[in-house]
Amino acid sequence: MKQEITERIKLLIKLSGQSVNSYAKSIGIFPQSLYKWVKNEREPNIELLQKILKANPDISADWLLMGKGEMKKQDLSF
Repeated sequence: MKQEITERIKLLIKLSGQSVNSYAKSIGIFPQSLYKWVKNEREPNIELLQKILKANPDISADWLLMGKGEMKKQDLSF
């Protein structure tokens, strides 16, 4: 499970076009912490996941946490 979340975090970083260092700074965490999560040296914690979701409001929490549904939230506004 941990590895699956890590893979989704890696995908978000890749799609952002930023380095791990830049992405970490853009979401307000220490780059060293993000490197440890990306390398599976540490399990992603709730703080990291909250910061990712706050910085990427179009990303589905269900997708990030559980791999369910689409990566991006559906726009239900008419």
